[in-house]
Amino acid sequence: MSIVYNENRVWVRISSACSSNCIMCLDWEQIKLKKFIPEKVIKQQIKDGFKPGMKNKIIISGGEASINPNFFDYIKYAKSLWYNKIQTVTNWLRWSDLEFCRKAVENWLNEITFSIHWFNSLTHDYITQTPWSFKKIIRAILNFKKYFPQVIVNADIVVSKINITYAYKVIQLLKKINVREYDILQVIPFSNARTNKNKLLFDNILKYYNYWQLIWKESKDQRVYMWANRVFPQLLEWYEHMIQSPEKIWDETMGEGKHMFETAWKNKTQPYCKDKLRCKNCYLQWYCKQLEKSFKNKKSEETSEEAGKKENFKLESNWDIFWIDKNYPKKTEDFIKLIKEKSKNTGSVINAPYCIVNKNNKFTTFDWKWKKIENFTKWFINEWFRIKWIQCKNCKFNEICEWIHINFVKKYGFSILKPM
Repeated sequence: MSIVYNENRVWVRISSACSSNCIMCLDWEQIKLKKFIPEKVIKQQIKDGFKPGMKNKIIISGGEASINPNFFDYIKYAKSLWYNKIQTVTNWLRWSDLEFCRKAVENWLNEITFSIHWFNSLTHDYITQTPWSFKKIIRAILNFKKYFPQVIVNADIVVSKINITYAYKVIQLLKKINVREYDILQVIPFSNARTNKNKLLFDNILKYYNYWQLIWKESKDQRVYMWANRVFPQLLEWYEHMIQSPEKIWDETMGEGKHMFETAWKNKTQPYCKDKLRCKNCYLQWYCKQLEKSFKNKKSEETSEEAGKKENFKLESNWDIFWIDKNYPKKTEDFIKLIKEKSKNTGSVINAPYCIVNKNNKFTTFDWKWKKIENFTKWFINEWFRIKWIQCKNCKFNEICEWIHINFVKKYGFSILKPM
């Protein structure tokens, strides 16, 4: 179970089994166990997750949650505790049965998220390794749209090398059947995607930039709600507001992946998952590269603490985009003007790229006296998660510049960077 406290979203996994065999499944090791979580454990998690006085939303997931024989009971139990919204994440195979849909709605299911990865049976059924899965999904969607229009229906679309060229057509299909909320997920190079890496992973994902742009273009439809999940920021040029919040790195590294990163930290080595092709497709690559750099440079020229003591100007960043909004101007030109004015009478400018201030810059590194992997991760999210624009490769300072914090790009766009 995990809880997102600012919205009090409570995730509860009720199944380690599934009725599909998706070739990019992230939970493949769990699903192979083909087990259901004990009822006592699930009900305790549902109860513990509820926060009185707040809006509470529960997401019931798996594996495939709907194949758990107690699925309806868990929905009913959540409602009895006064959860405001009850959602499930599904592959839809059970939901082609109208009576199954009806029973879920009668037990107060409010929202359903399904996975669809192509716009016809041939490729979708290959990706899921499940015959007739595409037709069952379409039938299930039509069931909800016709008989239960009060239920929110949205889609997860996993984008890989197999479907990138026409992924935008999946969205166009969904629009035609009145589904207009989508979470676009870049394939994650773990679990079953690791096994099928040569089929799924990109040799150079930036080569597919134009195809990604076709996906984001669909978000210009005013009726559409779209999110990007683990998508490389450079692929979201012109749509930078959809760049994923850096706080997600905490969930990835200090959640299920904590043991792996704690081991790497203790042994001063890269995580054991390191692989040339997989790393090129992994959203954690920036984190891992900085981790490796920190191992090599235990005595830094400019730690975060030292940067604040000297007569330098430090571009302060933060994992929270609202903090950035509060502390920096709204317009891009005003932001650049502010940085240049503050840097006029200082020695060095800390954490700002050369192209913004035209001065000799320095960049903070991790202070090893903080010792713990948790402290490194907080520092990375708050201060170091810096990215560059695709065009930065042509800049004369590309090899020595360490770019700019991801939330400044999320706020102002890649246009703040001007390759020299």
